[in-house]
Amino acid sequence: MTRFLSIGLIIIAATVFGTTSATPALAGCGPRGMGNSDGAPKKCPMCEKMGERGMNKEMMQKMMCQMCIKKKMMKDIHHNMLTHSWSSIHEAVAVLHATQGNTATGVVRFLQVGPHIKITADVRGLEPNSTHAIHVHQYGDCTLSNGKSAGGHYNPEGHPHALPDSDTRHAGDLGNLQADGDGNAHYETIVDNISLVGHRNPILGRGVIVHAKADDGGQPTGNAGARIAYGVIGIANSPANKPPAATQPTTKPSR
Repeated sequence: MTRFLSIGLIIIAATVFGTTSATPALAGCGPRGMGNSDGAPKKCPMCEKMGERGMNKEMMQKMMCQMCIKKKMMKDIHHNMLTHSWSSIHEAVAVLHATQGNTATGVVRFLQVGPHIKITADVRGLEPNSTHAIHVHQYGDCTLSNGKSAGGHYNPEGHPHALPDSDTRHAGDLGNLQADGDGNAHYETIVDNISLVGHRNPILGRGVIVHAKADDGGQPTGNAGARIAYGVIGIANSPANKPPAATQPTTKPSR
């Protein structure tokens, strides 16, 4: 039964992709392959699977190699589309909600500025003239009302905890908010140890936590106490994230 299914796959491949020499075989596959540097023949993974099933005739290898090439081309196109899509993201936002029994709420924005991230936070509902730790946490999960579903500090590089003036710290260590006499806090900083969606410590989709106490820089997480507000970092509805409008042709088409 398996052999009949495989033969059917070969017939479909021949119909869809053809078997002419217009599509080159992958290096080492079929009679036109170049092989490894030591001259030994090399087959692509799909052809290897077919060979293991006893279907490694020359024509079958040609057809399967063409299928491999088509599959790889589609994968590369999909990868390039995703890369282009992510590269257009320059601003993220987290809306903070109070955890159970607390009143702190606010908004935290993350803006890409060259190789750096500018972070701006506005939080209200704090105790007047109080200091509160603020961190990026591992998960953008707000399912628990106490905020603990966000996990621990975001620390992909495995550094010890520290305050922002230390170059070696958790990626999520943002320091402290200082509330005024009305319980409102405004915070701004620029960091270079995270990215929105880049290769180094991307934060999109992770969590932001405001704690009940100040971060004193102690181990393991700054003795900052309970979690009083939490939010998820998402893509901001911002002009910074919108592609430029398509330009209209300046000349009229000829009739």
